[in-house]
Amino acid sequence: MSPRRLVLIGAVLLLTTAAALPRAQQLGPGPLVGEGLVERAEVHPGTTLRAALRVVIPDDLHIQSHRPSDPSLKPTNLTFTPPAGVTIRELVFPASIDLPLPGFDEPLAVYEKTLIVGVQFEIGKDAPAGTVTIPGELYYQACNDTTC
Repeated sequence: MSPRRLVLIGAVLLLTTAAALPRAQQLGPGPLVGEGLVERAEVHPGTTLRAALRVVIPDDLHIQSHRPSDPSLKPTNLTFTPPAGVTIRELVFPASIDLPLPGFDEPLAVYEKTLIVGVQFEIGKDAPAGTVTIPGELYYQACNDTTC
């Protein structure tokens, strides 16, 4: 008997659309654009899969980091609601940059240009074969140099 395998097309679709969420305030032409990246299209039960969400941030905007330096700002967060048999083992945000802005005592911890968030999915040994969809959402606060 050949080993069972899971096709993670659903995960690819999720990560492709996770960043296409509307902003709380419309600062520019529309929502940020994201692209899902996976290390491979198929996995076997009992293994892990690394994936990433790549988000392009327009030049005139920055988004708050996952650990903003000012508590009044909203952190960037990527959340998932995995189905039975799938566990999120690790979520990795990149280092932020320090952005000095008038009106703030300390530089703000932000992401600019491109944000790549890594995620590691663990596929349970008893996970059924087939396409897996892993619902998720990217939350972010987009700002320019004067408005959030």
